[in-house]
Amino acid sequence: MKLRKDKWEFVKLGDVCEKAKSVNIRKQHGSFSYIDIGSVNSELKRVSEIQELDWSIASSRARQIVRKGDTLFSTVRVNLERVAFIENEQNNLIASTGFTVVRANDKSDGQYLFYTVSSPQFIDKLSKLQKGTAYPAVTDKIVFNEEIPLPPLEEQKQIAALFHSIETAMEQVDGQEKNLKALQKNL
Repeated sequence: MKLRKDKWEFVKLGDVCEKAKSVNIRKQHGSFSYIDIGSVNSELKRVSEIQELDWSIASSRARQIVRKGDTLFSTVRVNLERVAFIENEQNNLIASTGFTVVRANDKSDGQYLFYTVSSPQFIDKLSKLQKGTAYPAVTDKIVFNEEIPLPPLEEQKQIAALFHSIETAMEQVDGQEKNLKALQKNL
């Protein structure tokens, strides 16, 4: 892969994102799928559990409409790295307001943004900007004001595909290691 770094820009994250819509929980009825901060596996950077809830018992934080291709970035205790990419389409998917929803616009690739905001550099910068002691957090505004490198769209897609293939290879190796350990134990 040949990267043309001379074509890269540094932009504020918010300049390459769409705003996620919110729901008025008082006007909702029936059930929905809910993702809260505890639902995110920080090691895998994926949603590990989606709760099915009824609107009548929903938390007041259940407001953000989420869709495939979005990244959920926890604004609470940023250093715990509760960041997840939404890979699958699902109806009535709602996330807590404890997340910043990072949604690509026409200048950016959603998966590239996921890898950018889950990078150690991005996490470290935002960890230093947290306010509060018992419940340290950043705001959506702080997240969206952070500068990120932005290659041309085609390069973003290539970079995201490369990182995704690396992740897939690592998952396969982990699976093989578990199988070998089980075989060793059985022998």
